[in-house]
Amino acid sequence: MSNPLITFIAESVKVITELAEIFGLSKPRQNLDPTIQSWYRSVKVELDRQNVSNSDEALKITIKFIKYKIGAYVAVGQNTPIPDTPFQITDDKPEVLIGGRWMVYIKRYILEGPRKWEFLSSLKHVKSGLPRPTTGMAEAAAKATVEKLTTEPPPYSMHDEATKATLIRELRRTVKELFHGHHYTKQHQMRNFFPSTNSNYINTRSKFGALKTVLDTVEELNLRESSNSHKIIIHKVDNDGDEIMSEDSPQYHIRYDDSGLQEKYQILMNTLHDRATKEVAHVKPVGL
Repeated sequence: MSNPLITFIAESVKVITELAEIFGLSKPRQNLDPTIQSWYRSVKVELDRQNVSNSDEALKITIKFIKYKIGAYVAVGQNTPIPDTPFQITDDKPEVLIGGRWMVYIKRYILEGPRKWEFLSSLKHVKSGLPRPTTGMAEAAAKATVEKLTTEPPPYSMHDEATKATLIRELRRTVKELFHGHHYTKQHQMRNFFPSTNSNYINTRSKFGALKTVLDTVEELNLRESSNSHKIIIHKVDNDGDEIMSEDSPQYHIRYDDSGLQEKYQILMNTLHDRATKEVAHVKPVGL
């Protein structure tokens, strides 16, 4: 296949068939070319309509189409709303992903079996195994995402009075109604929680997201200790008033003195909060 788009589509179709094989489907004796050519024709119509000559742009449209086909097929199987098409597709059949025997076999042996929902869930995430876009496409997508997330949206048009200022006012009013008599204090910020490891504006998931910033700050402030707890055994007394000294007795309590740990935690949180409020707005494009 000399056409790179057809090659990309063929490799994507292969990933889907391999998933079906993982779920126990025996590979039917069928040529997949009709499905590949059908997908390509749908893409080619849009490429001609937009007069696309750039290879990256052509691949971008192809990827959008493939993601739509997978998403639409999953939606039909889950009986949920079908996603919007990325562009006008002639004679689109959302209920058909791969035609011929593959479609019959998948329906009969997977979708009508006990592993239907497991298969559909896996298919929804199969895009992670599709052929990768080019480096230029990934960089352009990352920059476009940054611009979209950091650009203030246009004024709300739902109602004339639904401006940013009025939404802020209504939000404050609602909070006061729900939490009347309660005040958000510094102690609320000090409650223990685990930072997110998801991608953020600075670190990718592979670099542990917000958690990486916290760990770096812990090392910088030298807040790490091997042990900061002191175990104290508090004994009960028996009916005669004598202290029960045996640690084998079930009648004793154990308390841990974590005051030192809490003190270091407050230092960490105060530092992070202070730096966050003074942080210069900067976003590093990352491939999420």
